[in-house]
Amino acid sequence: FSVCGVGPHQQKAALISAISGGHIRIGLEDNVKMPGGDLAKGSWEQAIWVREIAKIAERPIATAGEAREMLDLK
Repeated sequence: FSVCGVGPHQQKAALISAISGGHIRIGLEDNVKMPGGDLAKGSWEQAIWVREIAKIAERPIATAGEAREMLDLK
């Protein structure tokens, strides 16, 4: 499963998904802010935050190729 939290709920949804074994969707189309309320400089900044959450939750981090394969993308 994966989660997509919109706006201020994105970080909470990401945390719950990480500890529950799910995947996390991020991106500026869902939320333009970082935890703490600052505007994100880009989706890459959200990806760094999610990577740290995954590490804390002891979850492996998929490469771009692995993510494409999981989602059956080219």
